[in-house]
Amino acid sequence: MRLVYLVVVMIMLLSGCGTSKQLLKSGTVVKELSEKDKFNFSYNLYDGNKFYLNGEYDQATNAFLACLKIDSTSSVAYYKLASIFLISKDLVLAEQYAKKAVMFNSENVWYQYLLGNLYAENKKFDEAIYVYKNLLKSNKNEIDYYLKLADIQMKANYLKQSLKTLNDIEKQFGVSDMISLEKHKIYLHQKKYKEALNELIILSEAFPKEPSYKRLIAEFYFKSNKIDEAILIYKKNIEDNAFDGYSHMGLAECYFTKGNKKDAIRELKLAFSSVEITSEIKVGLLVNLMQGISEDPVLETAVYELTEILVKKYPNDPDVNTIYADFLLKNNLLKDARVYLRKVINVRKDKYLVWEQLLLIENQFQDWNALYNESTEALEYFPNQSFLYFFNGFSAFQLNKYEEALKSFEFGFKLITKDDPLRKDYMTFLGECYYKLDKKSDAFKIFDDLLKEDVENVMVLNNYAYYLSLENKDLKRAAEMSLKTIIAEPNNPTYLDTYAWILFMQKNYKEALIYIEKTIQFDLDPSDVVIEHYGDILFFNDRIEDSIIQWNKAKLKGEGSGYLDEKIKQKKYIK
Repeated sequence: MRLVYLVVVMIMLLSGCGTSKQLLKSGTVVKELSEKDKFNFSYNLYDGNKFYLNGEYDQATNAFLACLKIDSTSSVAYYKLASIFLISKDLVLAEQYAKKAVMFNSENVWYQYLLGNLYAENKKFDEAIYVYKNLLKSNKNEIDYYLKLADIQMKANYLKQSLKTLNDIEKQFGVSDMISLEKHKIYLHQKKYKEALNELIILSEAFPKEPSYKRLIAEFYFKSNKIDEAILIYKKNIEDNAFDGYSHMGLAECYFTKGNKKDAIRELKLAFSSVEITSEIKVGLLVNLMQGISEDPVLETAVYELTEILVKKYPNDPDVNTIYADFLLKNNLLKDARVYLRKVINVRKDKYLVWEQLLLIENQFQDWNALYNESTEALEYFPNQSFLYFFNGFSAFQLNKYEEALKSFEFGFKLITKDDPLRKDYMTFLGECYYKLDKKSDAFKIFDDLLKEDVENVMVLNNYAYYLSLENKDLKRAAEMSLKTIIAEPNNPTYLDTYAWILFMQKNYKEALIYIEKTIQFDLDPSDVVIEHYGDILFFNDRIEDSIIQWNKAKLKGEGSGYLDEKIKQKKYIK
């Protein structure tokens, strides 16, 4: 099959291989190839085309260069190599090979077209213009040649020549938006504003049913500070088509410029309700409006209403839902904001800030299951974010999943720097996890390290002191740490209870009673453990009946230390 195809390739490409004796313009005589050379040439040409089509450009280059070793006058090989070098952005080499292709086959329009393009890319505008004018001599009906010529003339700043070429196109092919807008652009560059406007008018009159061309005239008036003229055109467009969203948007801009916010907002609402304008454009406009709302309550209300329109129109659009959630958050409507943030991540998993905001809301609601599940999912997409590891560990800790919590805290802690705002929180909960997992020496060490950095950290001071009291270890230090928390927050029942319990462990029962009664005073709903502590301290202050009453109250709340039944039964403190 391959040999049959090679014969076909030979027939198709023979004219480009330089096999017939003819005198070229350069004076070079094309040599006659032997049958063996013809076969080898076609073989390499076939391979080159195959590699080229497969995007294997290095192999294709080698194959076409092999063709040139056989026949150094092969225009097709030069053309193919020029195309490869154009793809690889080596424009200088591409131009050299394209020139060779044209030199050996000046009649091939594709070779000339490529060379003209390369001249233009290399900013050799005069050479490019010459090529395209030459192409037009052979085919005056090819509009692409005219357009290329006009474009290159414009890039070369030959504006008059470019205008002439565009006018020639218009005479031959009629009025079109492409040509009119190019002429409009040139006139603007030349500061010929009357002529620039006239081009838009001609275009609009040629296509009277196309509202976008009339809008171009309105935009021109707007940019020329002729706001009233622009308004008239936009209004006329809307009379013809009430659903012309872009005209409503243009009118809004005009009214804003005139300081007429009420009408501007009305037009924006109509524009946002339009199906013609894409959601991306509306979101972009909304973001621009949001930049000025902090000092403008009227605009803030309008932006909120516009966002509601978009939410109803595009209920699954992640950008729209993100903006709406942001508004809800600013108004402290956290429950509703959570709904829309979840909508966003259901569609777009790559919006990290949305994940972060959602987790903060879950934390505020103390929805530990949601916080755990969502932080776990977020880590699949952002495995290097210490914030996510912290909240994954924190939620696992709250759910008594201490092993999992420790893994998240340990890994996340490796990702943070010394000045990271989460560093102290990480160290705190690493210590808590170690303690819960009975790694008490590790817990106390990290608490010690943390207190060296933050000696007034009341949460750590309280917990560390309490853990030492439970171990009946270093009670003097425990009392000193706990007292600091009382001084910092004298009405905090948790800290008062800890201090009372440490005094109890030190057998300072009278002072312990003072602080446990303060605990009960400030704790609106004391736990079973706190009430049991109160009973224990009462017992050692020789108030046996009162202590039994408190133990019974504690029993109604929970299990406490686990000894409540025995204490009540035996009417005495049991350690």
